[in-house]
Amino acid sequence: MNRSKLTIVLCGFLFLTGCFWSHNYNSQEEKFETIHLLGTVGVHEMFVELIEDELANAGIKIEKNFFYWDTYMAKARQAILNETGEYDVIMGPNSELYRFIRSGKLIALNDVAEQAGLAPDALYPQILNSIMFENKWYSLPYLADVLIYIYQHDLFAQMGTIPPTTITQMCELARRMTTDSIYGLAFPANPYDTVTSVWSYFLWSFGGDYFNDDWHPLINSPQSVAATKVYSSLLQNCAPSAVATWKTEEAVDFFTGGKLAAMIIWSSAMPVLNSSDKNVITGKIGYASLPLGRANKAISPFASWGIMIPRSAKHIIAAKKFAVSLVSIETFRTIAESGMAPTPLPRINREYAKKYPKYCIGIIKSKDNVKS
Repeated sequence: MNRSKLTIVLCGFLFLTGCFWSHNYNSQEEKFETIHLLGTVGVHEMFVELIEDELANAGIKIEKNFFYWDTYMAKARQAILNETGEYDVIMGPNSELYRFIRSGKLIALNDVAEQAGLAPDALYPQILNSIMFENKWYSLPYLADVLIYIYQHDLFAQMGTIPPTTITQMCELARRMTTDSIYGLAFPANPYDTVTSVWSYFLWSFGGDYFNDDWHPLINSPQSVAATKVYSSLLQNCAPSAVATWKTEEAVDFFTGGKLAAMIIWSSAMPVLNSSDKNVITGKIGYASLPLGRANKAISPFASWGIMIPRSAKHIIAAKKFAVSLVSIETFRTIAESGMAPTPLPRINREYAKKYPKYCIGIIKSKDNVKS
């Protein structure tokens, strides 16, 4: 009899304990809201890490989904156009995501921009056409990007040379540094955006353009021909044949493998280059502004990256809180102070370029040395 009573008491105790702990566990889980984020691998992962603790304190968790370019773009297109509801936030290049702005399947973010303190006249003017439509914000920019020249600092020191200041010097140096064990200069030459980006740098820096003032094509101009000759000569004589398939991530891996003396790459790759666990380069990685062309100019393509919220997002309020945090002035100052990459705010870039002149945020010297 006593044993039966004891069994009943123990069972009751275990039942109540189980209910209590189950409720306690669920309450801990319920106080967090999880947003699902889509982005590309690279510096963008570091940006998100900057605000994770702040969002956790606000009860928001981030399920991060970062992919290489082809997979990312396919998922972004499907999530927006098919309204799958799979992602609450999509981070990506505005030049690519702009195509979805008129689809009617993105949420206007004017309220978020206002809360974050973003104003159109505070941004680089090249950004505006790719993030707004009919006075509505559909993308909030968090990164500005330009091409830069990077190099193996110790290798250059051993050869008693410094980064070139003109395109002619760059070509001569690349040929001189190309040996059986190392290539002198390379850049991604995949038949995609990067091809026209680097070629455009040569074209614009030689004083050329795609069209004249009447929108007649100038593709056969002397400047265009000269740009093409420099572009093809560098790839044929100073770069590995694999550049024909390179995107940015392959270029980064090849450079950190120590097989490349110098490279033209987007400035946003710098933090990834410096933190890569595959880096076998002895000494530091140097960077410099692009060398000047025959027009005594170095004009880089200009890109920006932004945040979009699909109309099908399941956690819109939390997604907006994420956006406010990422594009806040405080976050931009943290990014600039760490030298991670240029922000979309020229005022902050100029301020921190003066304070930390060795950081690549000073690469965008003015609106006149970039084009979009």
